[in-house]
Amino acid sequence: MLKQFRYKNWVRLLRGKNILPETPLPIDWESLKQEGQSLFIALPNDSRHIHVVNHLLNQLLSQQPSLNISVYVPPAFEDFIRGMKFYKEQFILPAIKPLSFPISEEMIPDTFKKICDIGIDLNCAPYILSHYLIATRSKKASLGFYNLYSSSLFSMTLKIKPSSYDSGVEALLNLIGITLLE
Repeated sequence: MLKQFRYKNWVRLLRGKNILPETPLPIDWESLKQEGQSLFIALPNDSRHIHVVNHLLNQLLSQQPSLNISVYVPPAFEDFIRGMKFYKEQFILPAIKPLSFPISEEMIPDTFKKICDIGIDLNCAPYILSHYLIATRSKKASLGFYNLYSSSLFSMTLKIKPSSYDSGVEALLNLIGITLLE
Protein backbone atom coordinates (compact mmCIF):
# COMPACT_ATOMS: atom_id res chain seq x y z
CA MET A 1 0.00 0.00 0.00
CA LEU A 2 2.73 2.46 0.98
CA LYS A 3 4.83 1.45 -2.05
CA GLN A 4 1.88 2.11 -4.38
CA PHE A 5 1.34 5.54 -2.78
CA ARG A 6 5.04 6.41 -3.21
CA TYR A 7 4.89 5.23 -6.81
CA LYS A 8 1.87 7.43 -7.64
CA ASN A 9 3.64 10.44 -6.13
CA TRP A 10 6.75 9.69 -8.18
CA VAL A 11 4.65 9.57 -11.38
CA ARG A 12 3.02 12.89 -10.42
CA LEU A 13 6.48 14.38 -9.91
CA LEU A 14 7.58 13.13 -13.36
CA ARG A 15 4.53 14.72 -14.96
CA GLY A 16 5.08 17.95 -13.04
CA LYS A 17 8.67 18.19 -14.29
CA ASN A 18 7.54 17.35 -17.87
CA ILE A 19 9.76 14.27 -17.89
CA LEU A 20 6.75 12.08 -18.52
CA PRO A 21 4.82 13.47 -21.47
CA GLU A 22 1.10 13.97 -21.30
CA THR A 23 -0.54 12.05 -24.12
CA PRO A 24 -3.23 13.95 -25.96
CA LEU A 25 -6.47 12.03 -25.69
CA PRO A 26 -7.74 10.36 -27.71
CA ILE A 27 -4.81 8.91 -29.63
CA ASP A 28 -5.26 9.14 -33.39
CA TRP A 29 -4.60 5.48 -34.21
CA GLU A 30 -5.13 5.93 -37.94
CA SER A 31 -2.38 8.53 -38.24
CA LEU A 32 -0.05 6.32 -36.17
CA LYS A 33 -0.67 3.47 -38.61
CA GLN A 34 -0.06 5.56 -41.73
CA GLU A 35 3.11 7.41 -40.75
CA GLY A 36 6.54 5.85 -41.01
CA GLN A 37 7.82 5.50 -37.50
CA SER A 38 10.70 4.46 -35.33
CA LEU A 39 9.74 1.88 -32.77
CA PHE A 40 11.34 0.90 -29.46
CA ILE A 41 10.32 -2.42 -27.98
CA ALA A 42 11.21 -3.42 -24.42
CA LEU A 43 11.75 -7.16 -24.58
CA PRO A 44 10.20 -9.23 -21.78
CA ASN A 45 12.26 -10.10 -18.73
CA ASP A 46 11.36 -13.79 -18.67
CA SER A 47 12.74 -16.69 -20.68
CA ARG A 48 9.53 -18.07 -22.17
CA HIS A 49 8.22 -14.76 -23.43
CA ILE A 50 11.52 -13.42 -24.74
CA HIS A 51 11.88 -16.44 -27.03
CA VAL A 52 8.32 -16.04 -28.30
CA VAL A 53 8.79 -12.31 -28.96
CA ASN A 54 12.22 -12.76 -30.52
CA HIS A 55 10.84 -15.39 -32.93
CA LEU A 56 7.85 -13.20 -33.80
CA LEU A 57 10.00 -10.10 -34.41
CA ASN A 58 12.51 -12.09 -36.47
CA GLN A 59 9.66 -13.33 -38.65
CA LEU A 60 8.16 -9.84 -38.88
CA LEU A 61 11.47 -8.16 -39.81
CA SER A 62 12.28 -10.81 -42.41
CA GLN A 63 8.89 -10.08 -44.04
CA GLN A 64 9.12 -6.30 -43.63
CA PRO A 65 12.82 -5.31 -43.45
CA SER A 66 11.99 -1.60 -43.75
CA LEU A 67 10.57 -1.53 -40.20
CA ASN A 68 12.70 0.58 -37.88
CA ILE A 69 12.69 -1.50 -34.66
CA SER A 70 15.18 -1.09 -31.81
CA VAL A 71 14.98 -3.11 -28.60
CA TYR A 72 15.61 -2.63 -24.89
CA VAL A 73 17.12 -5.85 -23.60
CA PRO A 74 17.00 -7.02 -19.95
CA PRO A 75 20.57 -7.64 -18.70
CA ALA A 76 19.91 -11.36 -18.12
CA PHE A 77 19.36 -11.83 -21.88
CA GLU A 78 22.24 -9.71 -23.18
CA ASP A 79 24.27 -12.66 -24.54
CA PHE A 80 21.22 -14.22 -26.17
CA ILE A 81 20.10 -11.04 -27.98
CA ARG A 82 23.61 -9.85 -28.98
CA GLY A 83 23.66 -12.62 -31.59
CA MET A 84 20.47 -11.36 -33.23
CA LYS A 85 21.32 -9.13 -36.18
CA PHE A 86 17.80 -8.23 -37.33
CA TYR A 87 17.16 -5.37 -34.86
CA LYS A 88 18.18 -1.85 -35.83
CA GLU A 89 19.74 -1.20 -32.42
CA GLN A 90 20.00 -3.11 -29.16
CA PHE A 91 20.15 -1.29 -25.83
CA ILE A 92 21.09 -3.40 -22.81
CA LEU A 93 19.21 -2.15 -19.75
CA PRO A 94 21.24 -1.30 -16.65
CA ALA A 95 21.07 -3.91 -13.89
CA ILE A 96 18.27 -2.53 -11.73
CA LYS A 97 15.74 -4.69 -9.88
CA PRO A 98 12.38 -4.81 -11.71
CA LEU A 99 10.44 -3.05 -8.93
CA SER A 100 13.06 -0.40 -8.10
CA PHE A 101 11.96 3.19 -8.21
CA PRO A 102 12.34 6.09 -8.35
CA ILE A 103 14.21 5.97 -11.64
CA SER A 104 16.09 9.15 -12.47
CA GLU A 105 17.79 10.30 -15.64
CA GLU A 106 21.13 10.17 -13.82
CA MET A 107 20.75 6.38 -13.48
CA ILE A 108 20.40 5.90 -17.23
CA PRO A 109 23.43 5.83 -19.55
CA ASP A 110 23.67 8.37 -22.38
CA THR A 111 22.99 5.66 -24.97
CA PHE A 112 19.35 5.68 -23.83
CA LYS A 113 18.76 9.33 -24.73
CA LYS A 114 17.36 8.54 -28.20
CA ILE A 115 13.67 9.21 -28.79
CA CYS A 116 11.29 7.11 -30.87
CA ASP A 117 7.83 7.68 -32.27
CA ILE A 118 6.17 4.73 -30.56
CA GLY A 119 7.31 2.53 -27.68
CA ILE A 120 5.96 -0.88 -26.72
CA ASP A 121 6.81 -2.63 -23.46
CA LEU A 122 6.25 -6.37 -23.68
CA ASN A 123 6.66 -7.09 -19.96
CA CYS A 124 3.55 -8.47 -18.29
CA ALA A 125 5.13 -8.37 -14.86
CA PRO A 126 6.14 -4.98 -13.48
CA TYR A 127 9.57 -3.84 -14.73
CA ILE A 128 9.64 -0.17 -13.80
CA LEU A 129 12.87 0.71 -15.65
CA SER A 130 11.55 -0.55 -19.00
CA HIS A 131 8.15 1.06 -18.31
CA TYR A 132 9.89 4.36 -17.57
CA LEU A 133 12.07 4.24 -20.69
CA ILE A 134 9.18 3.37 -22.99
CA ALA A 135 7.01 6.11 -21.46
CA THR A 136 9.65 8.85 -21.54
CA ARG A 137 11.30 7.99 -24.89
CA SER A 138 8.11 7.77 -26.98
CA LYS A 139 6.87 10.92 -28.74
CA LYS A 140 3.52 9.78 -30.08
CA ALA A 141 2.38 6.79 -28.00
CA SER A 142 3.57 4.30 -25.41
CA LEU A 143 1.88 0.91 -25.20
CA GLY A 144 2.21 -2.12 -22.99
CA PHE A 145 0.52 -4.78 -20.97
CA TYR A 146 -1.47 -3.76 -17.93
CA ASN A 147 0.00 -4.11 -14.45
CA LEU A 148 -0.15 -1.94 -11.33
CA TYR A 149 2.87 0.08 -12.42
CA SER A 150 2.43 0.36 -16.19
CA SER A 151 -1.06 1.81 -16.36
CA SER A 152 -0.08 5.24 -15.02
CA LEU A 153 2.93 5.57 -17.36
CA PHE A 154 1.68 4.37 -20.75
CA SER A 155 -0.69 5.96 -23.25
CA MET A 156 -2.54 2.66 -23.48
CA THR A 157 -2.34 -0.69 -21.70
CA LEU A 158 -3.76 -4.03 -22.72
CA LYS A 159 -5.06 -6.42 -20.10
CA ILE A 160 -4.47 -10.06 -21.04
CA LYS A 161 -4.69 -13.50 -19.51
CA PRO A 162 -1.32 -15.27 -19.10
CA SER A 163 -2.31 -17.83 -21.73
CA SER A 164 -2.96 -15.14 -24.36
CA TYR A 165 0.46 -13.46 -24.34
CA ASP A 166 1.25 -14.26 -27.99
CA SER A 167 -2.02 -12.81 -29.27
CA GLY A 168 -1.53 -9.82 -26.94
CA VAL A 169 1.81 -9.02 -28.59
CA GLU A 170 0.20 -9.23 -32.02
CA ALA A 171 -2.68 -7.01 -30.83
CA LEU A 172 -0.26 -4.30 -29.63
CA LEU A 173 1.55 -4.40 -32.98
CA ASN A 174 -1.77 -4.30 -34.87
CA LEU A 175 -2.77 -1.13 -33.00
CA ILE A 176 0.10 0.70 -34.67
CA GLY A 177 -0.46 -0.90 -38.07
CA ILE A 178 2.12 -3.69 -38.01
CA THR A 179 0.73 -7.06 -38.97
CA LEU A 180 2.44 -10.38 -39.38
CA LEU A 181 1.90 -11.70 -42.88
CA GLU A 182 0.71 -15.29 -43.07
